[in-house]
Amino acid sequence: MLKRSRALASVALVALTMGATPVLAESLQEAIGLAYRTNPSLLAQRANQRALDESIVQARAGLRPTINASAGIDYSRTRTDRVTTTIPGQTIPIDTNGDGVPDATGTLPSTTTTSGGTIESDGASASISLSQNLWTAGRVSHGISAAEANVMAGRENLRQVEQQVMTSVVQAYADVVRDLEILRIRQENLQVLRRQLDESNARFEVGEITRTDVAQSEARLAQSESDLAGAQAQLSVSRAAYAAVVGQAPSNLQALPILP
Repeated sequence: MLKRSRALASVALVALTMGATPVLAESLQEAIGLAYRTNPSLLAQRANQRALDESIVQARAGLRPTINASAGIDYSRTRTDRVTTTIPGQTIPIDTNGDGVPDATGTLPSTTTTSGGTIESDGASASISLSQNLWTAGRVSHGISAAEANVMAGRENLRQVEQQVMTSVVQAYADVVRDLEILRIRQENLQVLRRQLDESNARFEVGEITRTDVAQSEARLAQSESDLAGAQAQLSVSRAAYAAVVGQAPSNLQALPILP
């Protein structure tokens, strides 16, 4: 029991030394400034506010003219196969003696017709148009008013998120400072109870107290070890909450400033 309590106290002391004594101390103002720059909730709300600011520009676009331009070019090439057509000769009457009366027949020679080739064409076109809204029945003006109202609401939401984050930073900072002090008290109490157990064993050996008194000292020491383990666990929780809201693990935190 005595060796285990000494080992636990040594481990707790090393953990406290490693987790809370870096070179530079960190103040509450520094923690708030770091959270203001790096907190993901604040960064997301700021990005959302920038998007809302652009909505006013988009709403005012309805008052400005709109220009549409288009251009195009086309080219076509048509090729037809070569086709040969032959027309057979026709039989016609012939006047051989010149009296105006046909007295014989003859055949005209056959004819051949060939068709086919390539046809190419190209062209270009361009157009430009300008439009301006002269009357929108208040749609554009009301849209601008709605966008401005959304921007103002977004700014108030951003202030609310900032206040929540700053409050969380102060709470996390105070929790870490509190739990560090509780851990220190638990360690000192453990050392005191360990010395008391040593004294109880010595007095029991000389017969001044009974085994019951020694058992009570051991019980108090075991309870102190349990309290120390609980303090270490609570400090780990507070440190994790601090890192989540500030953006880095707590270093050697200074004492909380005195309230005005």
